[in-house]
Amino acid sequence: MRISYAPEAREDLRELKEFIAMEYQNPKSATEITQKIMRTCSNLKRFPRMGMRLSEKIPVETPLRFLICGKHFVFYRIDGTTIRITRILDGRSDYIRILFGDLNETE
Repeated sequence: MRISYAPEAREDLRELKEFIAMEYQNPKSATEITQKIMRTCSNLKRFPRMGMRLSEKIPVETPLRFLICGKHFVFYRIDGTTIRITRILDGRSDYIRILFGDLNETE
């Protein structure tokens, strides 16, 4: 298995690192947190199904799975022999809306 990061996931990591470095004036912590997230993602090479299927948590059929890494959720899908990291979001955010938009718009 190989890992690939969607542009949005790369941007999520960049923004997270920048936010921690600026908001808390702690570049070292920013680097440590982003490296921890990337190490967690690399574990998927050996254990691609270690995360939970998102469709077990919400009433939406989706191939996405997720891992929890500290305060962050790593969303990914398995495409053959590639694990595609799609987003890395704060678990306290409205991540369902970020991922899928407003699910109630059709009602």
